[in-house]
Amino acid sequence: MNEPKGLDLLVKKYGDSSREILDIYKYETKIGITMLVDAVASSDYKNIGQAAHKIKGASRFVFAKEIEVLAQEIEYMAEKEERSKIKSKTSELVVSFEVFCQL
Repeated sequence: MNEPKGLDLLVKKYGDSSREILDIYKYETKIGITMLVDAVASSDYKNIGQAAHKIKGASRFVFAKEIEVLAQEIEYMAEKEERSKIKSKTSELVVSFEVFCQL
C-alpha cells in the first residue's frame, strides 16, 4: 500500500488545508461506502456503479490510490453485473478505507 506517499503528495499540494480535505474525504467516503454496501446487498448495479464512481473520484483527489483502484474495479464489475466479484472487491475496499483512516 502506497498511501503514505499519497498523503505526502496531498500535504505538498494542499499544505495547511490537507487535514480539512482529508476529514471531508473520510466523511463523504464513509457515506459513499454505506451506499455501496447497501446497493451490493440489493444487487442494484446502477447505484453500485454510481457509488463506486464517486468513491473513485474522491480517492483520486486525495491520492488514495489503492481505494481508487478498487472503486474503479467495482465500477467496471457493476457494468458487467458480476455480483460475486463485486461483493469480494467491496469487502477489500472497506478494509482498505479503514486502514487509510488510521494513517
